[in-house]
Order: sequence, then C-alpha cells, then structure tokens
Amino acid sequence: SAPTARSAATDLADLRRQVEAHDVVVRLEGTTFDQPGLHSYLHRLTSGDLFVAAEVESIEAARGGNVESSSESPGASVAKFTVRIVVRPGWGLPGGPTLEELQAAEAAASTAATTTLPEPNADVEQLDPADGATP
Repeated sequence: SAPTARSAATDLADLRRQVEAHDVVVRLEGTTFDQPGLHSYLHRLTSGDLFVAAEVESIEAARGGNVESSSESPGASVAKFTVRIVVRPGWGLPGGPTLEELQAAEAAASTAATTTLPEPNADVEQLDPADGATP
C-alpha cells in the first residue's frame, strides 16, 4: 500500500513530543582545588532562572592529585569532577516560563526603566563663579 501523506502539522506535533520527553542536559568536566567552592557554585547556578538542577556526578582525586600546587589553596589536592546541569525548558514547553512570568518580568523591567535616578554629582557642592570661587 502507498505511504500515507503526513502534514507539516503532524510532523511538528511528533517532533514536539520527542523534544518534550527529554531534558536539555549540560555535562561539564574539570578539575578544582576548591571542592566546597564547586558545590557553592552549583548551588548558585540553580538559584537563578536558567537552570533547574546542578549536581556533581563524580569527583575523585586526579592523577597527581596529591601534588600541592595551588597557590590559592595551600595543602589542597586537585580533584577531577563531572557535573550534570539541567537547563530549564524554554517557552511553551512543560516546566518552562509562562505568560504570567513574562508579563511580570516586563512589568518589572518597565518599573526599573521609569525609576528616577539622582542627577550626577547632585551631592557635590556647586561653586558659584559670581562669588569669586574657582575650581
């Protein structure tokens, strides 16, 4: 039998289902002398709007990791790590930003744009040349 004709809308719906089924994940590998700093950094990443989760997948002493060569952390050994970061879904995807969030962000930006800032040097005493004052 002949293949059925698929519409662009059907193809788009299929693609959307496939994309929605998966998270966008970023994996980072690196080394650090500051393991608590790495954990703190990952915690700060998830406090913003861009990332849903950030976690250490593995961390171990690197080869030669007992070499104390960090000038910033004397006595620290180097650790090799792998980090998994989940990116927040985009507009229109489950778990992504909503219209209400967009409107709230636009309102906040509008308020920030209309906030009156003090004039530059408003707190600096101005010299009046008529008084014979010179800069």
